[in-house]
Amino acid sequence: MKNVFFLGVILLCTRASIRSQQIAAELDSAKSILRQLKTLGKVSYKYSIGIEYPNKQHDRIEGTIYENNGSKILYNNCDAFTMLYNGNWFFKADHRNKTVTVFNLDKTTDKGNEKRVVDKDIFSNQMASRFIDSILIKYATLKSFSRSGDTVNINLAFPPRLTVKEFSFSYVQQTEQVISFHVEVFQATDPDNNNKGIKQIINYQRIGDEAESRNSNTDNFFVVNNGKLFLKKYNEYKVIAKL
Repeated sequence: MKNVFFLGVILLCTRASIRSQQIAAELDSAKSILRQLKTLGKVSYKYSIGIEYPNKQHDRIEGTIYENNGSKILYNNCDAFTMLYNGNWFFKADHRNKTVTVFNLDKTTDKGNEKRVVDKDIFSNQMASRFIDSILIKYATLKSFSRSGDTVNINLAFPPRLTVKEFSFSYVQQTEQVISFHVEVFQATDPDNNNKGIKQIINYQRIGDEAESRNSNTDNFFVVNNGKLFLKKYNEYKVIAKL
């Protein structure tokens, strides 16, 4: 009887050890995929950002984003604004304030530093790298790991003190692409009540690059002839321009 008891304990410990090793291997696999995100050269996603404020008011933004690091193009088109940055021009149409901003970054000297910051942080993936290294890889624990055919689904959790509460994503191994991800963020605003604050839920779904690449051309929005700006869209908006 005593031998049976000890055998059961050994089996339980063995299973726990195997599961622990499996979790560690799955977490290592998740972190390896995350490191690959730091080297992405061209991506295009549909996204939504839902925000809930402490007073229970809500806000929501939906849009598409296209980024091409090689060509230094960043295009973000959503309910609140349409923004295009291509290294030479900065264009933003604010749909809530009804304003259009156009800057020639090659000629606007006071924007030179901003241009260098954008080029460095975005197109060299430094912003993404800092987030991946300092938050996702450093603090993530594995919440769930599953496979469906060639797709890996991973859900990560984080210590309560961090503003990032959950990060989940789906990754296709054959194409080495993250096809979707989901982020939950909570920022406490009341030092006496950690449950009171601003909650954000962010969802991204990968889409084809070709259409968004065409949309991100400055000719779709404006032209400059003889130092004069001519808008092709949002003609009724107030214009702020430095050409």
